[in-house]
Amino acid sequence: MIYALGTLHICVKRAENLPSIDDTNPFVRCYLLPNVKLGGRRKTSVVPKTLNPVWDEEFSYKMTYFKDLQTERALELTVWDMDRRGTNSFMGCVRLGPNPLTGGHAKEEDWMDSFGEEVRHWEEMLANPGEWVERWHTLRPSTESVRKDVKRRERFSPDGSELGAVENSEDAEESDAEEEETVCDVSMLLMTYE
Repeated sequence: MIYALGTLHICVKRAENLPSIDDTNPFVRCYLLPNVKLGGRRKTSVVPKTLNPVWDEEFSYKMTYFKDLQTERALELTVWDMDRRGTNSFMGCVRLGPNPLTGGHAKEEDWMDSFGEEVRHWEEMLANPGEWVERWHTLRPSTESVRKDVKRRERFSPDGSELGAVENSEDAEESDAEEEETVCDVSMLLMTYE
């Protein structure tokens, strides 16, 4: 199956507790990294004036080899607020892909930084071709790579699970503010064929 051809199907279902930005009009952009060019981008419709949008929209990417998904690809979903007068506002992202600590990538890329549930969702999808695999994900506040977090390799085990929180003053302040997490519901289906 390593060299099987196939198609990756994604269903962006919904999000909850998005941050309020004036009249929030959210949409999602999907990229199968490293391809960020126009041909690799998919986009949901805009859901007007809601912090809890429902899209339930499907996209697909034709793949060359199954092996690429195991080592050289990641799916990035970014949530945006559509501003009809100017620049869209970034609201959060999730980056699903292989574990960067065990992925066997040809070279280390900043965008190869999936961890925790992001890795587990990706691995479950790869292990179950032909079945939809759905999970909720907490959105990251930035597209900046978590590889830049010096403590990252100390926080996550090779299977992508979190080992423990790294103590610093920012973490302590964040834990005091009990806010609802901004989450996104994503489902993936891998169809392979020879």
